[in-house]
Amino acid sequence: MPFNVNMDEENDTDGVDWFREHFRHSLRSVVDAYGGNQAFSEEFGVPLGSLNNWLRGKSEPRLSTALALWEATGFDVELIDRRLIQENVVGGEDSPFALIPRHEVSASAGPGLVPVEEGETELMAFRRDWLHRIGVNPRQAALIVATGDSMEPSIPDGAIMLLDTAITEVRNGWICAIVRDGELLVKRIQKKLDGSVLLISDNERYQAEEIGEDRLHQLHIAGRVRWVGRAV
Repeated sequence: MPFNVNMDEENDTDGVDWFREHFRHSLRSVVDAYGGNQAFSEEFGVPLGSLNNWLRGKSEPRLSTALALWEATGFDVELIDRRLIQENVVGGEDSPFALIPRHEVSASAGPGLVPVEEGETELMAFRRDWLHRIGVNPRQAALIVATGDSMEPSIPDGAIMLLDTAITEVRNGWICAIVRDGELLVKRIQKKLDGSVLLISDNERYQAEEIGEDRLHQLHIAGRVRWVGRAV
């Protein structure tokens, strides 16, 4: 569906160097994911000539247009710059966008990986109203990457997952990031009448693992998976 933005290609004076460095690469990834220039133009109502010029580096859209593109497509890639954060365009309490940290720690959707805290590699922006609708407090959210195929097709290998870290209890049917014996796993949880819990992989090639009631103290829920995204 077309979105309402100012398609004037006359650049704002601020941020031109940043757009030249980052925008073309980011936009190219998004356009390819939507099937190419023509398909993207028709899907979002972007004039094909303008789109072609942006991708060739002949011109850059206004900042407001770039943000509208990001919001409409759902791709953030490298679009959010520290300068925008400082100017409260994104990330500030009054901004419609909240910045969620992506951590250098993988949650295994396979045999499990030992979590290593190495700081935050990047920040990704999400609309505050959308987070509110799904019940996630931005201050209690984190992004991690899935490794392995045991949760496919729900969570593909390499997918980015948004965790609600406020969720630390076992809930039936939820997909959660779970720390067990130093390993970080992503599994669907099923509670049984006898008090035990099944850790279920969506990929039928993997068998469910049963955790007895006497072993539940060994499980730590790191958060509930609330959103999954990946590049194509």
